[in-house]
Amino acid sequence: MSPAASVTCERVRTHRIVILGSALALLSACSSAPPDVNYAVTIDQGFTSEQTEAVLGGLNDWREALPQLHFDVQMGTCGAMGTSEVCIRPQEGMPQAGAEDMIGATAPDASGGAMVIIYMQRIEATGRDIPSLTQQTTAHEMGHAMGLQHSVTGELMAPSVPQQADHVTPDDVAQFWAVRGR
Repeated sequence: MSPAASVTCERVRTHRIVILGSALALLSACSSAPPDVNYAVTIDQGFTSEQTEAVLGGLNDWREALPQLHFDVQMGTCGAMGTSEVCIRPQEGMPQAGAEDMIGATAPDASGGAMVIIYMQRIEATGRDIPSLTQQTTAHEMGHAMGLQHSVTGELMAPSVPQQADHVTPDDVAQFWAVRGR
């Protein structure tokens, strides 16, 4: 082989290595797993043990749908807003006038935390399966605490119970990642 051909072959090999390395880097970047997302959650002691189990079931719905999602759960009295925690608590009585069909509400705060209120008496008044509806309501309201908005019928994040899925759907997961720019 002539010296000129040898130099040309070496350049081709170098370019192949550079191209292969670039392709592997791009593939690695494109296939990297989404980052873990963590939330501190306090479940208020005002829930009964059966209600607490249903609230934990609502959080578990999210964990099963999103392996990267982690909740540091503690039982206790909800702290002051502004602590970057999500507090889930039962509310005595019924929602305010004009919101008779409301069974849960979420009030996010500037620190990334939120107050999630579950209207247990309203859930009981629906005549539906109380633990299942409490679990569904908790999962829906936790979605709001994590930044999700109401969506379409057939998803957990649909605006009303008759329109909602019982559990987190792939479209709910897609909205979760879209809120985070992924």
